[in-house]
Amino acid sequence: MAELLVVIAVIGVMAAIAVPNIGSITSHAYYAKKERNAQNVAMVAASARAAGANNTWQTLDQALDDIVSGIHVQVGTESLEFRVPLSDSDRTEVATFLRLEGGRVIYEPSGSVN
Repeated sequence: MAELLVVIAVIGVMAAIAVPNIGSITSHAYYAKKERNAQNVAMVAASARAAGANNTWQTLDQALDDIVSGIHVQVGTESLEFRVPLSDSDRTEVATFLRLEGGRVIYEPSGSVN
């Protein structure tokens, strides 16, 4: 019986150590997801521009509208689509890492741009 109590106590101590670490891992993964989505948006916008898209965005919202719905570019006989599918909540979170400068979408690693 005493051995069983020792095993239960050891499991309790291990759980007390592991649970806070799991919460930290989850929050880091959530932040990394937002950051990576923002990097993808900036990369897709730059790729579309390099392929010949001439977007005249006045606001970041306009840029995100186009990037989420898809930017279509005709290159010779080939039609290219540049798109990042984002949910409404992902789109809001991505905006904290992006700014618009001269019609270009710029990624800001520090976040909280707006």
